[in-house]
Amino acid sequence: SQELGPVFLNTANEPGPIAILWSQTSLRRDRSHDVWRSTMAFGHLLSRAFYRYDYVPEENLADRLKSYKLLVLSDTQSLGADTCQAIRTWVQDGGILFAFGAPGLYDENGARRASLPLADVLGADLARMRVPAPLQPDRLYTGHPEGAYVRPPPLPYMYGTNLAAAIKPGEGAARAWYAGGDTAMVEHPFGKGSALWCGYPVGAMYNEAA
Repeated sequence: SQELGPVFLNTANEPGPIAILWSQTSLRRDRSHDVWRSTMAFGHLLSRAFYRYDYVPEENLADRLKSYKLLVLSDTQSLGADTCQAIRTWVQDGGILFAFGAPGLYDENGARRASLPLADVLGADLARMRVPAPLQPDRLYTGHPEGAYVRPPPLPYMYGTNLAAAIKPGEGAARAWYAGGDTAMVEHPFGKGSALWCGYPVGAMYNEAA
């Protein structure tokens, strides 16, 4: 054990094949900590499935992504132009992108964009933000801008900032739908790589269940 101890202490793990973007740009707007919980929960989900992953920051993202095969945007509602371009180039060169929610709906200053900055990569754009399940009119207080339920709510955390994205497919192929017909998931080849976009906030939902 005395001989093996220094070996273990001075050995680093190889980088995992999966990167989860640690978007400080999104976290700065995250007053409710929903984005933080969603990002942490997605890592926990991968750990329980025995997948190796790393959290990667936005700084020098183009160089960092060279070590990874798959990038997860768990709930990155705010993305800067440089970050989007780094992701676009990486996917075009063969990377695989998994995006959830409405990635890049806001810029780095918190201004809402007219369309998603990665719409060309995703093969689709945002149609609207919606609650994850159909609404019953008698459970809805319509004076609330996000359509909050009157008591008892199904799950109160769903209707603060973690709304789901209804997707407007472009060149991407629709793969899943919400009840009512809105597109929930699209798949799109882009250059040598591909992208899968799920409008459902998987990390946020997993956080409540884990």
